Amino acid sequence: MILLVVWSQMATCYQPIYAQKIMMLNLQHEIWRTLLNGLCPVTKAELDDLLKPTATVPIPAVLDVGCGSGIWCLDMAHGYPHAKIVGFDLTQCSPSTTPVNCSFVQGSVLDGLGQFHGKFALVHCRTVLIHIAPDKQMWAIDELVRCLQPGGLLIISDWDEIFVDEHRKRLPAAKDEPDDGVPRSWMTRITNEIFKRDDPSDSILRFQIERALQENAVVDKESLRMNVYHIPVGWDGGDIENGEILGKMATIDFLDVSARFKLVFASRGVPADVIENRAHHLNAEIRGERQRIMSRVYSIWARTVTST
Repeated sequence: MILLVVWSQMATCYQPIYAQKIMMLNLQHEIWRTLLNGLCPVTKAELDDLLKPTATVPIPAVLDVGCGSGIWCLDMAHGYPHAKIVGFDLTQCSPSTTPVNCSFVQGSVLDGLGQFHGKFALVHCRTVLIHIAPDKQMWAIDELVRCLQPGGLLIISDWDEIFVDEHRKRLPAAKDEPDDGVPRSWMTRITNEIFKRDDPSDSILRFQIERALQENAVVDKESLRMNVYHIPVGWDGGDIENGEILGKMATIDFLDVSARFKLVFASRGVPADVIENRAHHLNAEIRGERQRIMSRVYSIWARTVTST
């Protein structure tokens, strides 16, 4: 009931035609905000200091690359009314109510971010790189860095590509036929098939991001940090902070993802009975009816060196 009230309030800020998509994007934002206990993985004190007006930068600027519904931008705009907040996304973002210090630009990261180079104290990029072709990911990270002013902060957050059990051990893909009793995951199998990955899948992108930042000449290597977070799906997460609400939100989110997976498989010509069988197994796992699984996400952040 609480979630329905929250989503209802969110949806009223947007045009009705976008309401369903917007609600799911905003739900994912709430999952991230709950995980981070805020809008960013850094402390509020560090964020306040970063976005403090100065004589040389009276209006600090923030760029959100892949802003989706724009909700992160709106929250930042309300929290830092003295700052300029810019959202950038492949699709048009048009919330009906936007603070005066917040604006949105439509475009593709793959076309470059030249219009933003050197202009921002903070660049935020969440669940974008996972959708970029591997041969373009490192270039995209360098583009994000180029948007920062000296001493600016880059935050990259994304999905960690694997699912784990309640003991945080990686779950290989489920199989159609009975096997040796090894715990397996239908979520792993379906995501492998959607993204056309081999099994066992592994964490790859977050280490590539870390390496790209380590190798970038303008990144302050001492400032580089990484946090990994676990999201229970279909259960309360045990000792995970806010695990119960995270588990409920993740269940709703992944059931929506499951419905979209069905459309992808149908477009690939997979027979309807096969799709329904997969969905049956997948949805039972998402609801926690067969085993306890967790999704894993991460945040990586670093500053650029200050000018000398």
